[in-house]
Amino acid sequence: MKNINFIQILLLIIIGNHSQAQVYKPLGFKNYTPIWSHMHQTDKIPILEGNWIFLEQNYDRDPFVIDEGVLYNAYNIVFGPAWRGGYYLEAIDLTNGKLLWDNVFYSENVGERRYANRPEIHGDTLELLIHEEFDNTDTLFRPIWFYGYPRRLSFNKRSGDIISSTFDIPKDPNARRLPVPFPYGPTHLYYEGTDFIVINHLVLTDTTTGKSSVWYNRFVLDQHGKEKENTEMYVPTKYFKVIDALYDFESNSSFCFYSSETHRDTLTKDFEIGFHYMDRKMKILDSGKLNILNTGKENRFGPAFIASDYFIMRSDTSSEQPNYYKIKYLTLFDRKGTPLEKIDLRTLNIDSDNLGLLQPTLIRTTTGPKILFCVHSRNYRTVDFYLSDGSGQFTKTNSFQIDPGTKTEISLIKIERVSDNILCYFTHRETATRLDPAPLWSSWIMIKGEDLGLLTTNKDLSTEQENLLKISPNPTSDILTIEFDKVISGKLYIYNEIGHLIRSEDLYDVKEYKYNVSEFLDGKYHIQFIDDNKIFNAQFIKVK
Repeated sequence: MKNINFIQILLLIIIGNHSQAQVYKPLGFKNYTPIWSHMHQTDKIPILEGNWIFLEQNYDRDPFVIDEGVLYNAYNIVFGPAWRGGYYLEAIDLTNGKLLWDNVFYSENVGERRYANRPEIHGDTLELLIHEEFDNTDTLFRPIWFYGYPRRLSFNKRSGDIISSTFDIPKDPNARRLPVPFPYGPTHLYYEGTDFIVINHLVLTDTTTGKSSVWYNRFVLDQHGKEKENTEMYVPTKYFKVIDALYDFESNSSFCFYSSETHRDTLTKDFEIGFHYMDRKMKILDSGKLNILNTGKENRFGPAFIASDYFIMRSDTSSEQPNYYKIKYLTLFDRKGTPLEKIDLRTLNIDSDNLGLLQPTLIRTTTGPKILFCVHSRNYRTVDFYLSDGSGQFTKTNSFQIDPGTKTEISLIKIERVSDNILCYFTHRETATRLDPAPLWSSWIMIKGEDLGLLTTNKDLSTEQENLLKISPNPTSDILTIEFDKVISGKLYIYNEIGHLIRSEDLYDVKEYKYNVSEFLDGKYHIQFIDDNKIFNAQFIKVK
């Protein structure tokens, strides 16, 4: 060692740290081998004490998109109090969990930091909208930053190559400052044509009358950040203590939820619980009240799953002193707010004593929708799956024991059906970094659906012949004809092979309907038609 100089020692340290970065492994189970597991590339992300590498699961937006068998997601990198340094974007092959490509940006320089929003797919292009820190004078409380400026990156979704960028477009001197989405501003950013669209939402209360409303503000910015349009909308609430949220899902749609109440500090209160589906022009498409959620003993409510045709709501009891919660019910609603199934979870004891977490997803079957939900006990390191029967009863289908290895503070954040399987997303702290506090990272685990009691696509066939649609020709290359046994009205949905909505149509007084599918990709599709009394189903194959 006498002949090793300072530079050689430094190189050894760098090489050693790089080698260490290669040994980090994704989360796993002790009693089960999944189809695959995946963790992001740690050698491309700064490994710092206490930094967070995570998806925006809990801040009113859906962070990832699945398209043609590929998972695209954007992690945001956080270090220090609300210090967003940058993002990490990756594309994962859903058949094997392998990384196809990635893109990373990170900066600790004030005025350069970035926040990535949910990716969107447009044909062969992946669009990533970004809040860039407005400038180096937006706050005196560094390293916290409050204001952003809209930017856009376009990638080739297959290769990850950058096609276009707006980062070289200068800011207008009068550019509007946007609140950073987390934790300061509930800002939702979109792009249309050559303009940025922003939707803010806040609760406003008249201190004189005590009346409250949810305020939505939509404004349009050009590529220089200058405001072109500004529209406001108010949704009044019955009571003055209001919680609201706006969730992006699928494409061009938002789900808005609010609960208003007379008090916050007691279970004895009156509630009003409401929702509406809204497009990006702030047009309310469907709305309703969900007061059925309140049985007199629940005081916290919120969406647990959202799609264009169904949504699942959670009902909990919580208290401030002591800090206690108990998850009590899951209720499935259709788009109009009609309750379809209510599951009583009280016997499962999902509460703060067990550090219990609950994540549900919707299982579409040809006999109707069902709820698959997962209960994760952080105390016992168990992950239990349950499947409903569509009538409020449920059965445990499997139980997995987490293998923590060098990971702590493990949390199940989301489950998602992908074709016949279930994709699970976890966060955890990685102690193998030897940092204190350890960084918060993420893992994905794909579980075989049959091991959770799910039927495969081929086996999930309805025994009720009257609930099957007649379609022809099948396979088809262009025009698909859908026939009903009588004149009927309702909503038509078309899903791709992995269960994501492709098209939806309102049909009125039809007995036969023709639909052009020539622009669809080749593959298998599922049709669902819902009227007031029944759900009709069919499958077809699109060919060239």
